[in-house]
Amino acid sequence: MRRRDFYRIISNDNEIVELFRAQMHYDFSYEFGQNVDRVLYSLAVYGKAYIFIKPEYTEKTEENGREDKKLSAIHIGEVKGIPKKSTFYIKSFSNEICELNIKEGILITFKLKEFGYNRNYFKKLVKRLGKYDATSNSLELINNEPTYDFNVHVEKNRKKFLREVRDIGWSFGTDGLSDSYILYKQIQLKLFKMRMLKIVLEKINQVVSTEYFPNKEFRIEASTSNIDYERAWSRFQCGELTVSELGDVIWKGITA
Repeated sequence: MRRRDFYRIISNDNEIVELFRAQMHYDFSYEFGQNVDRVLYSLAVYGKAYIFIKPEYTEKTEENGREDKKLSAIHIGEVKGIPKKSTFYIKSFSNEICELNIKEGILITFKLKEFGYNRNYFKKLVKRLGKYDATSNSLELINNEPTYDFNVHVEKNRKKFLREVRDIGWSFGTDGLSDSYILYKQIQLKLFKMRMLKIVLEKINQVVSTEYFPNKEFRIEASTSNIDYERAWSRFQCGELTVSELGDVIWKGITA
C-alpha cells in the first residue's frame, strides 16, 4: 500500500508548496497519487492519457489603480476528452461531469509509445493472456480426451503466460513457482512501475516548472527507494545473497 506521503513537493519556497495544498481537498500526496493512477490506467486501456494544469489567480487593485494578478493555487488533475474536438471533461468532487475550457490552463498529453509500448500493447496483451486461462477449455479437453492430463495443460499455459509478462512482472498467482522466481517477478514489477512513474513525473515537472516557476526550485518527487534491484538480483545469482536476504531487499527495503 502506498504511503500517504509518497508524493512530495520539493522547493525552497514554501509559498510554492502552499499553492498545491490550497487546491487539494484532502492532502496533496493522496489526491495527486489518485490522478497518476488514473493516468496509468488510461494509458493501458486507451494508449493515451491527459493531465490538465489549471492555475488560479487573485486580483488586487494597487493604489495607483493598476490591477495586480497573483498566482493563488495550481490544480493538477487527470481528464478525459476528445482531442480532435478540443473537448475535455473532468469529474467534480460531487461526481458531476464538467466540461473544461482548456484555454484556462495547460493540457499535458501522454502517449503509451513515450513509455516504449505500442498504443494497443496492453489491450492485446490481456487478450492473449485470456487464451491461457486453464479453465476456459478444460471441460472440452476432458470430454474429448478422458485420459488427458489436466495438470500438463495447466503447466503449459502457465509457462506461456509467464513468457508473455516476463518484462513487466505481472503475476496472477504463485502456485508452483519457486521463491526465487517469485522474487524475480517482484523485481520486474517494481522496475516497470518505476519506469512508468518516472516519465509521468518528469513531464508534469517540466511543464509546471517552465510555465509557473522558471527561476525557482520545484519538482514533484515520489518517495521510491533508491535500491538497486538489478544489482541485488545479480548478487543473489552469484550466491552473495540468500533467498531470505533478497526478500528483505524487495519487501522491506533492507540493503544487504
